[in-house]
Amino acid sequence: MAVGTCFYDSPSGHARSDPIITTTDLSDHVHTFYGPLNFHPDTSHVNLRSIGNAFTSSPWVENQSLYWHPSIYEKTRGTSPPTYTRVNRLKTSPYYRWDNSVKDVNGETTQAFPDDFRMIAYSNEPNANKGGETGGNIFTECCKENEEDCSVISGRLEFPKRNCSFLGLAFAMPTCFNGNSDSENHRAHVAYTLNGEVAGPCPTSHPKRLPQVQLFLRIPQYRGAEVDYVLADESSVFHVDFMNGWQKQNGVSVLQNIINNCPIEAQGDASYNPPCTCTSFLTANTERTGAMCDSDVRALIADEATDVVNKLPRKSNSNTPVITKSWSTDPTLTCTPTVPDFENPDKDNPNEDEEEEPCEDCEEEPEEEEEEEEPCEDCEEEPEDGPDEEEEEEPCEDCEEEPEDGPDDEEEDVPENPSCLDSDRKFLFNAQNKHCKWVGKKWIVVVPILQMTGRLFHLCALWHANRSLVVRHLITPQRSFIQKMAQRKIAHGLILRRNAKDSG
Repeated sequence: MAVGTCFYDSPSGHARSDPIITTTDLSDHVHTFYGPLNFHPDTSHVNLRSIGNAFTSSPWVENQSLYWHPSIYEKTRGTSPPTYTRVNRLKTSPYYRWDNSVKDVNGETTQAFPDDFRMIAYSNEPNANKGGETGGNIFTECCKENEEDCSVISGRLEFPKRNCSFLGLAFAMPTCFNGNSDSENHRAHVAYTLNGEVAGPCPTSHPKRLPQVQLFLRIPQYRGAEVDYVLADESSVFHVDFMNGWQKQNGVSVLQNIINNCPIEAQGDASYNPPCTCTSFLTANTERTGAMCDSDVRALIADEATDVVNKLPRKSNSNTPVITKSWSTDPTLTCTPTVPDFENPDKDNPNEDEEEEPCEDCEEEPEEEEEEEEPCEDCEEEPEDGPDEEEEEEPCEDCEEEPEDGPDDEEEDVPENPSCLDSDRKFLFNAQNKHCKWVGKKWIVVVPILQMTGRLFHLCALWHANRSLVVRHLITPQRSFIQKMAQRKIAHGLILRRNAKDSG
């Protein structure tokens, strides 16, 4: 089974903080956080769960877990000293996987994380590269626009020295633990399976099973041919930190409800076919925000620059003190958090501009877009529709196929029961009789209509029975990245969501 979430449109912030390593001092290097904006060193799982919906980048109200990794920097070449520019334009998705057909020595299936659970995982952990579904617990992938093949490096982190439309990085955390919520080094209480697979055997020292957290990271417009990319800790070993922030309902973790109650659908490979209705346990966070401004980080956590520097901020070269935490639930901000503008790298826009405006117009304005009206005036004089036609090439290919499915799609596009679409024109998979096959069918109609508005999409799978149907209408380059994940049996089935301006 697997549960994917929408890609987080933005990190929640960047700071030299690590609430797992130390709660009273700054960490060795800068981290990039996802989830609650509560990432001061003095942060607990209680603080995470009490965060307001407007103070988190999580797309789900019930999941206020905090994920973080060393920040990534672009380093100039041929300059002395070099300039390090922090990469802010990132998208990430936590993806949870488990297999309830496998039980531990006590006959128990996968358990949700204990309340105060936290862990750190490195790409060179024992058994991390035994193989499994991805060939290791990490792989990186360079994808070029309009190309379906992406070059893949498995088993290690690598920043290629060439440009990519996006660089994808996937990292899987351990799934076995000894029953403890933490350990002295924050790593010894967890372990990878002996063969690297989710359903593989656990070591006898760590017999209990946890969901596997897979973190998918994407760097759009990767410029490896022009600059070097380095981690904030200047290491070639990648690591991810996780602090549990799943909410409880009636004393039971929402994640445990999902693990116990999401049935396997009949279609496809049962081991890797999560039901579309898993989202019925989750509430979309319509108030989610972007990254905490650096000015607020400097006022609330540590007064040091971490965005553009000539030397990476490290404990060894900085005596900056941590600022005592001044809030218990929601931080007091003086600057509006922003989501990176993925089309214009040099400017950041408030996230409401990316989420609110396109939704109401998705089905009404595809032929009234300004981009389409202007070329229409020139259509009679000369065929200068090239750019517009290129935008409509993929929909045109769909036009040949739509007549066959047209009658069905037209009947379902505006169903009598409006519950299959919400106010943002997102598919609701828990609507009556709306299963994965229906969603795959609807994809043919939605892509041609909405692609003309310049909005791309995020697809966190829908393979198996509908694989060829969905892939054929997926917009490159996101098609190739998801195909690779599917080949490794990672991204199998769950969520179709519209994201403005870029796709996860």
